[in-house]
Amino acid sequence: MEKKRWWTFLIPVTMLCVFMLPCLMGAWDKTKPSSSTSLRSSNPEILANWDALETAIAQDHTFATGSPDGKHTQITFTDPISTPSDVTNEGVVYTKDASSVVELHWKDESGNELQYTSDGNLFSSTDLIVTGVSTFNGSITLGAGDDLIGSATSDIAFNTDKFTVAGATGNTVVAGTLDVTGILTTTAASVLGDGSALAAATESGDGDRVIADKAYVDNQISTAWTTWTPTVTQSGTVTHTVNTARYRELGKLVIAYCKLTMTGAGTGANGIIVGGLPTAIAGSPASIGSGIVVNIGTLSYSCTVRLQTTTSVNFIGYAQGDIIGVTPNFALASGDIISFMIMYEIA
Repeated sequence: MEKKRWWTFLIPVTMLCVFMLPCLMGAWDKTKPSSSTSLRSSNPEILANWDALETAIAQDHTFATGSPDGKHTQITFTDPISTPSDVTNEGVVYTKDASSVVELHWKDESGNELQYTSDGNLFSSTDLIVTGVSTFNGSITLGAGDDLIGSATSDIAFNTDKFTVAGATGNTVVAGTLDVTGILTTTAASVLGDGSALAAATESGDGDRVIADKAYVDNQISTAWTTWTPTVTQSGTVTHTVNTARYRELGKLVIAYCKLTMTGAGTGANGIIVGGLPTAIAGSPASIGSGIVVNIGTLSYSCTVRLQTTTSVNFIGYAQGDIIGVTPNFALASGDIISFMIMYEIA
């Protein structure tokens, strides 16, 4: 009776071990079943290898029983490897340490290696070439010392046409307000169109306005002091020495002065006239300056300088109220002096 119970217990235990053997074996073993293993004994070994295959293939794949489509759920790379060798007509995607962090890499058959990631960011270890339209919803930050460079045939534009830099010329168009908080430096004259804030309202439509540097503006509205060559006549030409004769233009205004010492003689009862003014005078002003005529050995006559022609002047004595040379009546002689300063509008 006891012997019968022992066999009754052994049979189910043996069957359970046979069915559980695939799970107990665990890993794939290509040596099983061997050629000497009977078909009956091969079953648990075959089942164990199938189970190991399913476990391996199901890694990162959809490979559950009943739905073996083989699609990837993810791709897991093994421990970082060294850079793979170049193989003709083959490219390799792999991971490798970059600054002690595992990063994704690509290598082509020519040995060009490209790092795709860096510290959790999308990364390009060489030139990033974009041939189509790309949309960035975040900020683009350039590293220290890096430049944003466009080709000679490509424009850089923001919001279609609100800020555009032409690649061929460098011309920049700003559709909105340009605020400059620092120094704005221009190396050439800047042109302002009609209607700009710096264009005078009364001159609207008269052409472009130009902004230039200070030195240029100063030279335009105020020339340097320059010499001029006065002439002296009293009926005829009177020779003289030019002690000084200089003038300066301030826009449409001329300031001129001179001191002349006679070396020849004039003819009395005729007005003394100084000509050769730097520029022609506009209009017919009664007086454009003051001066002094010195009749050596006699008197000195303070006078107002009056327009004679558009390029010459004569002198009216303050006390006499008449043209010097006529009243008082005297002839210029060697040693006499004429000195005056005038201001007038350029014609």
